[in-house]
Amino acid sequence: MMPIALWLKKLLYGKYSFAFQKHINGLDSRMNLKMNYTTACSKTDPLNHYRKVAETNAGLIVFQSTRPIVFNEIAFGLRFREVAATIGKYNCYDCQKYNDVVWRRLATKERIYNHGVKRIYHFIDKKFFFGELFFSDLRKIDPAVIASSLIQKYAGTDGQAISANFRIDGKDAFIYFENSGINLSIKYISTADAHLTEKISEILRPISLPDYSTRELTDEL
Repeated sequence: MMPIALWLKKLLYGKYSFAFQKHINGLDSRMNLKMNYTTACSKTDPLNHYRKVAETNAGLIVFQSTRPIVFNEIAFGLRFREVAATIGKYNCYDCQKYNDVVWRRLATKERIYNHGVKRIYHFIDKKFFFGELFFSDLRKIDPAVIASSLIQKYAGTDGQAISANFRIDGKDAFIYFENSGINLSIKYISTADAHLTEKISEILRPISLPDYSTRELTDEL
């Protein structure tokens, strides 16, 4: 049964609100409340699912897409409620706040190549900008086969037996294939909204530390 304080937060702000979700995290209630909107989509926070994309990698193989990049036929830029209504039943939902930006995730569990995969939809400002196919266990899949199919579909190149990280660039989106050695994440990321892209850059920007001198620190310690 949902605690009264949590029920009131849900009633006042809504089940998808950061206020309600923050209360769940604080009470560690996700382990007890068996509902899709109280089940986290990942053990790691949303930013860590994106961080690898922003790293500089001079040796990364890059392909050019010959077709528009889409994720599950759902247009980037759609509002959260529109996507939720389109996909219907979902398995998990969570959100995190970075500065003043709320990052939401909604996911379904599916089967691809007869293996379980999580299809995750990421939102900032309640706009869909990032879709992710997440295979949690590499022992159950062949990354090279998946990579070859992906490259053939978007770049039109056959026979590419790649299992390392690579990128496929499109006109207003790109795909990042991330093989961690433990799991596989295929990220479809929109670059069409410059304002949203800047918000992500701001979130990723390191925090500036105060410029203390040694003498000042010595006096204070």
